[in-house]
This record gives sequence, structure tokens and C-alpha cells, in this order.
Amino acid sequence: MRMWIILAIFTATVTLGCNGPTTEGPQRFPLSGTITYKGAPLPAGKIYFEPDGKKDNSGPMVTAEIKDGKYETPPGKGTVGGSHIVRIDGYDAKNVTEHDPLGSALFINHVIEVDLPKDEATEDFTVGK
Repeated sequence: MRMWIILAIFTATVTLGCNGPTTEGPQRFPLSGTITYKGAPLPAGKIYFEPDGKKDNSGPMVTAEIKDGKYETPPGKGTVGGSHIVRIDGYDAKNVTEHDPLGSALFINHVIEVDLPKDEATEDFTVGK
């Protein structure tokens, strides 16, 4: 009998744990924009938005693809707003291969500090002159 009670408690715990309310993360805001490199749209790349913990901002990091100078955070996975460290990797989108899906690197890990709005927004970045 004791074994059945323990099994019932275990089953209830697992069931409630799996079907209970989901924990939602911080509110996130869609962000899009353009990236220019040496005065022209950046052909390809990746942009990373990391909340700046040194300025008391926290939340998940967001990554977006850059294509033809434009980026857009994935649906439902925008930034949390506030201070962020932005890292941009730029590629030429030429001679794309399996090993170089974005082409040759133009620059890697260009860092910019920004304060992003806590609302849907557009933020443009310029790399190089």
C-alpha cells in the first residue's frame, strides 16, 4: 500500500510539473534595421544583441541574420531593450561554399554599445567609413 501512495505522489508531481504553467521569460521587442559597411549595404553576416550586464541589463542574447544590409530579429525572440552590446560579423556573400556559407569575412566581431528602446523599433548600424 505504501508503495502505491509513493507512486501516486510521484506521478502527480511529474504530471503537474509537465503540464503546469509555463515560465515566460522577460518581455521582448522586435528589432530590425540596416547595416552599412564602407557606405554600402553589408552583403551578409550575423548580428548579436547581448544585454549589457555591466549596466544592470539582463535577458537572453538574440542573433539575427544579415542579408543585403538588412536584419530582423526572429519572431517572438526580440531584444529586451535597454543597454546592449552589439557584435556584428560581416561577409561578402561571394564564392559561397559549404564551409563558407556567407562567403569571405570582411570583418569579425565589430562591437558597438547601444541603448535599445523597450518597444518595437528600428536600429541602423554603420561599420567602417
